[in-house]
Amino acid sequence: MPLVSAISYVEVLGYHLLKDAERQHFVEFFEAATMLAISPLILEQAVKLR
Repeated sequence: MPLVSAISYVEVLGYHLLKDAERQHFVEFFEAATMLAISPLILEQAVKLR
């Protein structure tokens, strides 16, 4: 079972040029994956980097 961060979920599914077929593929992938929790400190750093 793959491990993915919640940030990866947002970045991939939030991509504005993602086609419907690609979106469906990634949705299925994320449904099969284990989502890794993100600490508040990491979230703050991610916001600063954006």
